[in-house]
Amino acid sequence: MISIITALYKSDRYLPGYFQRLMPFVAELQKRDIPFEVIFVPQLPTPLEKKILAEVSGQPWCRIFENSVPSLYAAWNRGVLEARGDVVGFWNADDWRYVDGTLEAYNLIKQGADVVYSPFRIRRYLQLLGRDFLVHIQSIDRQVPEFNEHTYPTFLYQMHCGPFFMFRQTLYDQVGPFDEQFKTVADFEWCVRAAKVTKKFVRAKQLIGSFRVDGRGVSAGGKPRHMAENNIVYIRHGQVNNTKLWPETEEYMKAYDPKKIFFQGQSFEVDADGLLKEAMWK
Repeated sequence: MISIITALYKSDRYLPGYFQRLMPFVAELQKRDIPFEVIFVPQLPTPLEKKILAEVSGQPWCRIFENSVPSLYAAWNRGVLEARGDVVGFWNADDWRYVDGTLEAYNLIKQGADVVYSPFRIRRYLQLLGRDFLVHIQSIDRQVPEFNEHTYPTFLYQMHCGPFFMFRQTLYDQVGPFDEQFKTVADFEWCVRAAKVTKKFVRAKQLIGSFRVDGRGVSAGGKPRHMAENNIVYIRHGQVNNTKLWPETEEYMKAYDPKKIFFQGQSFEVDADGLLKEAMWK
C-alpha cells in the first residue's frame, strides 16, 4: 500500500487547487486497483480546511489526524507513524504529484529499493496585484545523479532526493524520525541519515511531481534561518569541509543542537556519525 501524507497549516490559499489535483490522482489509483491511503495532518485547522476535509473524511482512502502544535516535520512524523502502507511519500498542498512517477517509485521499492528519488519540475510564480502568475517551469532531471559509490559522498551534503522522495516504511524505524527542531531542512537531514543506513537508494526515471516556488515558503530566497539549518546539518554529519558555512547565521544557529534529534517533545542524542544512539527511540 502507498501512504501519501499531506500536512496542512494555513493552507487556505492552496487547498482548493490541491484537491482539484488530488481527486483525479485518487481516481487513477482506484482505476489501476492500487492500494493507497491519503493521510491528512491538519495543524490548528482553519474553517476552510475543516470544511474541505469534512467533505472527504468519509472516503475509505482518507485518514485525518489533527496536530495541535504547528510543525511541518512533527506532522510528517505523525503521518508516518499512523501510516498503514509499506511505502510512504509526502505531498505538500501547493505542489503537484503525478501518478506514473509515484507508481514507478512504489514499484521500485517493492522490487527492493529503500529510498526512491525522481526527476521533478519547479513551477515559479510571480505575485502581481494580488494575483499569482506562472512565469517559468524548469525540469530537474539531468541534475539528479544516480546513487553509486562515486556520488554517494555528495548525498551527505546535498539534497539530491528532492521534494517527492518515497521510502520503505520500515526504513523509518532504522533511520529515526524527522528532526522537529528544524523548520526547513529536516527532510534533507533525514535523507543524509538514510544514506548512511542503507545504500538501496534508486533514482527513478519518470517525473514525479511539480514543486511550487512563489517566494512564500520558509526556505525561499536563501533566508538566514534556512542557511543556519543547513549549517547544523553539515556540522552534525561532518561535512564542514565540503560546504560553505554562513557566518552571518551564527545567531540563528544558537537555537539548534547538532548533537540531538528532537521528536515529540523529547531529544535523542546522535553518535559521531550523526545517527541516533538509541535504537528504541520510538
